[in-house]
Amino acid sequence: MQKKAYGIIKAITIFTIILLSIFCFANNSFAYGNVNELEIIAPKEAGTGNPALNENARYFRAYPGIEYKIKAAVIGGKYPYIYSLSNAPESMTIDRKSGTIIWANPQASAQNIGLTVTDANGNSVQSSWSINVTSDSFIFVDAGAQDGGDGTISNPFNSIEDFLALDSSYVSDIVYFRDGIYDLPVWGGATSSGASSCSLDRDGGDAHIWLGYPNENVTIDFGGNKFIAANLTNPLAPYYFAHMRWYNAQEYGIRADSHLDYVVLYDMDCDTLHTTHTINENMGWYFTPYVGAGHYLMFLDSKFHDYTDTTGIGSFYEQDKMLIEGNQFYNQLVGELNGSFSAISPKTSVTRSTIRGNSIVVSYRNCFGSGWNSQFGEYSLTGTRSHGNEVCFNLFLKDSESDTASMINPGAESGSTYYYRNTWRGRINMRNINSTMYPGTTTCGNPLQVVPDAECGDNGPFVFENNVMQNQDAGVYYDYTSGPNPENYVPMMDNLTGSEGLIDSDGLLINRTYVGTYGHEIAESEYWNDGEADATPPNTPTGLSVS
Repeated sequence: MQKKAYGIIKAITIFTIILLSIFCFANNSFAYGNVNELEIIAPKEAGTGNPALNENARYFRAYPGIEYKIKAAVIGGKYPYIYSLSNAPESMTIDRKSGTIIWANPQASAQNIGLTVTDANGNSVQSSWSINVTSDSFIFVDAGAQDGGDGTISNPFNSIEDFLALDSSYVSDIVYFRDGIYDLPVWGGATSSGASSCSLDRDGGDAHIWLGYPNENVTIDFGGNKFIAANLTNPLAPYYFAHMRWYNAQEYGIRADSHLDYVVLYDMDCDTLHTTHTINENMGWYFTPYVGAGHYLMFLDSKFHDYTDTTGIGSFYEQDKMLIEGNQFYNQLVGELNGSFSAISPKTSVTRSTIRGNSIVVSYRNCFGSGWNSQFGEYSLTGTRSHGNEVCFNLFLKDSESDTASMINPGAESGSTYYYRNTWRGRINMRNINSTMYPGTTTCGNPLQVVPDAECGDNGPFVFENNVMQNQDAGVYYDYTSGPNPENYVPMMDNLTGSEGLIDSDGLLINRTYVGTYGHEIAESEYWNDGEADATPPNTPTGLSVS
């Protein structure tokens, strides 16, 4: 009798699992996403968040009559999101799918503007913020102005040196650059391999919220031999750079200590970066040396291109809840330095961060990840293990299916990483998943710490779900460093794989019925229907089976 009852219960359990699996595939509601809690990074009320958003942040000020433009930064939940405003002032709008907020003509201060974000599962989160419309705490710079200006809109400065020469009481001012080309000066003593710096941390700080004037072309010329250093311990306002072109930097665009919070690069065109280093020194448009944990670093809707022997952005160390979204990477070039660089390079102690909706189309080196150092690894000095990171809705495009597109190399112990709804053309090389690197020794991601006969420890899981993978392996490739049974650490869940014929030359799905189910393209039906979005049901996926 007990055996019979057990058999019935077992049959019911198996049937239930099958039904649940079918339900999940059909509704896509319990699948990828939902890794981290749905959260609005910004804008939100000053003094809220952990750490708190500083009251002098860019979000809380507008100049009378000058367009105010920001982007809502959101992580967690299930993407894509729907954005809406309440209690918004006249002429303020939000793009419902991108979160771009524009206030065309601010004239009077606005209080308690409400922002609601709804994810694809219908879960919502709210924030509110206020904007002080004032002419105070703004500096204007115009390359065409005469010498002797006072930094007002009617009598602007004409160089970066002019406002850097101000005392530290101006450190939280917002600087507007008018149309023109501005030479980045040498300011402060930081150097790297012959490159000098413009250090925005002298004597308590220099103004470091830099905005290009709306609809004007602003270029900051680094002169081929400079970079920006950002190393304030407790800045009175978060560093914020938007709506301008940075041109011809050496070694770095910004070398910013890892402990900084709420740093933003938004709508930037970062054009031409080179190095004279002969070894890897973490060169890239943004580098965070170890100085302690930082939070909410944001790269939004920017372009990074024509960089040679460097990463696009990175290396990133000790970053929590970082957001890299909507950026373009191209013209990744090879020069004299023989190394393994990539467009985005998260290294160690990176936690709960999101790399989403980026387009990386390169011919040389990697789109993502590095064979030199660990990716999403553990920092040996602090023991902080990378975990809870999401890499999703990105396009990783190499020239051919045999080129390496991603070098996923945890090196040291790495926690959970979720790769979902990405499109790859090129090999996905998994390294050091669960093994000693070489017989008898391992470096565990750090060549300075060779440990005989040691294991790097259990890694992952590294979850791949609903991706498109077009490469010669028709999936992922485990190289010789991966150790025994690496697939145990790499769950592969309902990916669309093949050696050819899945995507066109632009990375778009050839079979359009798969849009919204596999890869980076988003179907209209994926957005939560709030009464305005298209309520058309999703396409029924084909070629699926339940096992």
